[in-house]
Amino acid sequence: MTPKKDNTRRGPSGPGRSRRLHFGIAAGILAVTAVGFEYTIAKLKLVTQKEPIPWPSGVLVNQENFRWVNLPEQVGNRYFLAEDGELSGEKDGQPDGELIVPPDVLDSLKIGTSLDKQRVAERTSNWYVSRRYRDNTRPAGDPLRYWQLEVYYYTGVMDTVPHVPDICMAAAGATQLGSRYLTMSIPAAPSPWDQPLEFQRSGFEIPDPRTSQPQRRVEYYVFSVNGEPETSREKVRLKLMSIFDRYSYFSKIQFSPVFASPNDAEADRAAEELMNCFLPVIFRALPLPDHIKALEAGREGRGD
Repeated sequence: MTPKKDNTRRGPSGPGRSRRLHFGIAAGILAVTAVGFEYTIAKLKLVTQKEPIPWPSGVLVNQENFRWVNLPEQVGNRYFLAEDGELSGEKDGQPDGELIVPPDVLDSLKIGTSLDKQRVAERTSNWYVSRRYRDNTRPAGDPLRYWQLEVYYYTGVMDTVPHVPDICMAAAGATQLGSRYLTMSIPAAPSPWDQPLEFQRSGFEIPDPRTSQPQRRVEYYVFSVNGEPETSREKVRLKLMSIFDRYSYFSKIQFSPVFASPNDAEADRAAEELMNCFLPVIFRALPLPDHIKALEAGREGRGD
């Protein structure tokens, strides 16, 4: 049997045209949706990309290693940067209290990135400082005589939060003894930091290879998010991801006794005394809420 010849025409009204028509409709819907989305974002002033906040002009950051270099070496008549050989017993031309973070660790902290190198001259890069200070009111051999202080500054990011002791210390083999909030009173700090202030307090036991006995350590830290205090790493991330704040920065302020302290209550009192001296100094380098509001007002005033 001879097959019948198919005389069906696949012209303008055939399946090919139908597929093209459907594609055109879909593309049109997507285009209109995209325009509407952009319009909605602009109309509601929602933020999809954060802008960096410049640190104060008096802050000096090393453009090679992104370290805050003009944090005072002496704070009041009490705290002094540890001198060369003071802790190590050997002099190498560098103060023992000046701690330089190696490049590979800086990479893990996302400080000194290619973007930082572009922005450091404009005072909008990330930076850090890590130092050890001597408390001159305490005698030699006192476990609370030396303190390590670290400050990290990040700006123009939406969700990056640096490592916290609870994670890093455990990864290094320490046993966590628990975390809790510790309220401090620091009346000399700028507003809103002059109100009763919560810090995260985390205790650890660290193996000591010299004695085979664990050493007790305690770490204290707090975050500044656009100048406001925060203790929760997760809440910091949520605030950074806000679609209503165009400008963003956060800073982690962390400190601890260099040596093990057998008395938790005494360590807590000493930590509060340390912050009463250092926190007002640290906030000379960190933008406060009024500074961010001024930035926002300036941008709106230009019609951006």
